[in-house]
Amino acid sequence: MQRRALLYHVTPRLVFGDFNDITSNDEKAGGRLRSESSFEAFRSMIASNRLHDLQTIGGNFTWVGSRHAYVVRSKIDRAMVNTLWSDLFPSAYTQLLTWMGFDHRPLLLGRSDVNIFLHISLVKLLLTVEMLLHGGNALPIPIPVNRLMS
Repeated sequence: MQRRALLYHVTPRLVFGDFNDITSNDEKAGGRLRSESSFEAFRSMIASNRLHDLQTIGGNFTWVGSRHAYVVRSKIDRAMVNTLWSDLFPSAYTQLLTWMGFDHRPLLLGRSDVNIFLHISLVKLLLTVEMLLHGGNALPIPIPVNRLMS
């Protein structure tokens, strides 16, 4: 287990998708405030995997829905990277696209120095990108959420 955890820290990582959680009440609008302790597990997963949010443009919220009598907007979809990945792709960003009839906004992973880099499908699966530096191409490898959080 420690060996696998170490691999996550020594290889470039991009992890994105529907995390179905937020890091603080600042990442939501509407509804009741959540207790600070309710963010601990998600924050811990981010910290233990040494991840940080990729710069996001185009808005603050990726999901909208109704909870009781409230309309709630939140940032539950995101792209996170480690420092090694950021160093390889310093011009990378996440763009929130126009709402398209679903409760989630599509995300577009881009680089300011090229056109489209990767369109993110919103599925209940996190994808990590292993950067195999052969011609600058990336190989996407799916990893279930429970494996990343263990």
